[in-house]
Amino acid sequence: HGEALNILGEVLQAQDKPAEALAAFDRAAQSLGFAPEKALVNRGIRLMEQGDRAGATAAFRQAIALFPRSVSAWFNLADLHRFSAGDPEIAAMEALLKPGGVQGASDRTALHFALGKALLDAGDAERAFGYLDEGNRQKRATFAYAPDESDGWIDEVIGYRVGRAVAGLADRARLVAALRARRFELAIIFPRSFES
Repeated sequence: HGEALNILGEVLQAQDKPAEALAAFDRAAQSLGFAPEKALVNRGIRLMEQGDRAGATAAFRQAIALFPRSVSAWFNLADLHRFSAGDPEIAAMEALLKPGGVQGASDRTALHFALGKALLDAGDAERAFGYLDEGNRQKRATFAYAPDESDGWIDEVIGYRVGRAVAGLADRARLVAALRARRFELAIIFPRSFES
């Protein structure tokens, strides 16, 4: 029941129905099993997306209070919170990386990134970059990438600029015409590339 409410909340969030999504997450948080942890994290993410930093922080802290090993809550809290030297939350995250802490590879990777951010906030760049380096190493180990082999996937890169601050319909039409003239099977246009 709780997981179904979480899924409902996620669907409502995707449909841009924030009040209904929060209500579903609140009901899921009252259920049993793993659903409450996920619901509290989802609630925090929804509030963060709405710009409610205080509400999101409170949701992540509530999740951590109930589920101290919730890497999703720690990771998202680290994104919002400004850490300082000696912050006990840094030590709590570090403890999760010690023997007996979290074991999942993706959880450990996320904690490394969260600790990197936290320690940068706290002014400990050396330790921060140690965690960030290890997080990147762990993440890199999860996929195969051969730069020399992937070069063949890209036929051409088209640089395209407009003379004004915002591209108009005519500018976009010129880009479409340029792409059609080259007969591309696929074109990737970076988000906000017209406005940047």
